[in-house]
Amino acid sequence: MPTSIGLYEVVMMNKCHCLGGNTLKKVYKLLCILNIVDYLTTMLLISYGAVEGNPIANYFVGNNALHYFKIVGVGLVCIYLIHVAKRNLKSQLSVIRVLLATNLAFSFIAVSNIVVYFVQKHDLVLR
Repeated sequence: MPTSIGLYEVVMMNKCHCLGGNTLKKVYKLLCILNIVDYLTTMLLISYGAVEGNPIANYFVGNNALHYFKIVGVGLVCIYLIHVAKRNLKSQLSVIRVLLATNLAFSFIAVSNIVVYFVQKHDLVLR
C-alpha cells in the first residue's frame, strides 16, 4: 500500500531540486580542489620554515608522506559521505551542508596559508 508524502519530504525534495542534480558532484570537486590548494600552500610554507599546525598531518609531513595522508583521508571521507548521501533526501541535504561547511573551512585555511606565505616572503609586519 503506498504511503503519503509529508510536507517535510516535499520541502526537502524542492530544496534538492533547486540545488540541482549535480550539487553533490560540485561540492565534492570543490573539496578535492581545496585540499590540493591546502597541500600545495602547506608544503610551500614548510619550505620557508613553517610548521604544520595539525599534529596528525605534522606526523606525515615529518615522514614526507603528507600527500598520502591527503589522498587517503579525503578519499575515505568522500566514500563515506557518498554512502550516507545515498540513504535518502534528508541525508543528501545533510551531506551537502557538511561539505559546504568543510569547503568553507578549507577556503579559510588556504587563504590563511597564502597570507602567511606573503608575510614571510616579503618580511611584512602586520601592525
